[in-house]
Amino acid sequence: ALVVSGADALLTLDALPADRVTLVLAPRLETEPTTRRLVNVANEAVDLGISVAFSLSSNQSNFRSSQDTPLFAVAQLVHMGFDRATAIRSLTQTPAKLLGMDETFGTIEKGQQADLLIFDGDPLSATGRIERVLSRGETIYQTTL
Repeated sequence: ALVVSGADALLTLDALPADRVTLVLAPRLETEPTTRRLVNVANEAVDLGISVAFSLSSNQSNFRSSQDTPLFAVAQLVHMGFDRATAIRSLTQTPAKLLGMDETFGTIEKGQQADLLIFDGDPLSATGRIERVLSRGETIYQTTL
């Protein structure tokens, strides 16, 4: 795994061994070095066959500010051309595999841990908000209507 800023990753994407590396990126558009051009680094990496895992927050402040709509940044990347299914895998299955936890986490199927975020609509839309959080199959958070 290579945990790096998107701008730094842009400088080395062509040299990375696609079959042996997973990029861990914040889901955001980056400015191409020495230009003002915005680039979807995750999209560039996937186009080169490089696996991507998203890290939604790098510090507590970022986490709190995006808690109600945590996938908004990912939704922006999808809106800018990132494949929707790849985006979902970059949030679920790829991080679980990277951490060696893919036997029990990362997918919704029999035998997997029942940790889920349930949204009131499309989680990759500007209006999709967390409605309920399940951990080990038990509701640990639910919005009040």
